[in-house]
Amino acid sequence: MLRFVVLMLFACGAQAEDRLGLYASVGSTIHHYEADVAGLTLSYRGNVEAPARVQYAWPNGDASLLYVAASSGGPGRDGTVHTLSAYAIDPDSGVLSPHGRATALPERPIHVSLSNDGRFALVAFNASAMIEAYRIEADGSVGAMVAQPHIAAGAYAHQVRQAGDGTVFSVGLGTAEAPGSLSTFAYADGHLARSAYVLLARPLGPRHLDFDTARGLIYVSVEHGNMLHAYGFVAGRLASAPRHRNTTLAAPGNLRQGQHAGTLHMHPRGHVLYVANRANHVGEQGFSGGENGIAVFSLGSGGPLPIQHVDSDGIEPRTFSLDPSGRMMVVANQMSVGEIPASLAVFAVAPDGKLRHVRSYPISDDGGRPLFWSAMVARDN
Repeated sequence: MLRFVVLMLFACGAQAEDRLGLYASVGSTIHHYEADVAGLTLSYRGNVEAPARVQYAWPNGDASLLYVAASSGGPGRDGTVHTLSAYAIDPDSGVLSPHGRATALPERPIHVSLSNDGRFALVAFNASAMIEAYRIEADGSVGAMVAQPHIAAGAYAHQVRQAGDGTVFSVGLGTAEAPGSLSTFAYADGHLARSAYVLLARPLGPRHLDFDTARGLIYVSVEHGNMLHAYGFVAGRLASAPRHRNTTLAAPGNLRQGQHAGTLHMHPRGHVLYVANRANHVGEQGFSGGENGIAVFSLGSGGPLPIQHVDSDGIEPRTFSLDPSGRMMVVANQMSVGEIPASLAVFAVAPDGKLRHVRSYPISDDGGRPLFWSAMVARDN
């Protein structure tokens, strides 16, 4: 059985002998590396082209297929090509190959995930602030959109995830005109119905979330605010206000322009939470400074406790992932500025969850295309 590690960590018990593929997108190109957990190294294996710039990707339940949302649009760009495609993952080599036809989407998708039963792809769209569900056919290819009423996912929808109890969450980053939000939906056979809606005070804007079922919490990274919020979530009910609030920054009193909180992930053992800090402002004098790195929070009955802030060895860590054993992290530093390249930075993860930078692999931005998405896939021997 294959296991996948990305925004959610599907498995907690993978063995050291598992083979790992690390996939990273630069524009429309998905690069493939093989990862060695024992040696903490990456080895390049090749690439495959998506129909347009990769926005996000997600696996099916056994990780034999990877679903890729792509768009020629983006912030400030309408674009003309918006697709959802399936790629088969070779169980021996990890090589990706197209599986079925790409399905056209109505606008730029920013996030995709699968329903718990793997029968539907849930897609979040920025411009219309909506969620749509697409059927996954019996052969694993992408099928038609499910007909249903407009599913409002919050202004500038940025993520859609299904919790273990079946509740679907959407995260709305918000805009200058509309506040950020968290929404929950009842879900049945690809159909959604809103069950709760929580607004965040401006200028706070939530970006991503992850689930802590053991503690009955939802962790939310607050991009515009550089914060970590923890909301109670028990028996399908989301609390209206956070139970815990933490800054993600080591020096919150020295806030720089372009400083934001990024994605977040639980450690496979559930004892530590990681949140990316991103600084990306470039002025006439070059990079303006700020915190680019990973904040490490210990998790306990008293809520998240910061135990480390480690530099990402690059600029703007947009995504990161851990192997299923929780011993290796790879951080994708998105920007290339001056002599500082975009890169994949490899970290050793100690038993207490703290990180140690080991090495980095520069990535060509190929004419300014950002290193936009990355994730690991574990393949059993």
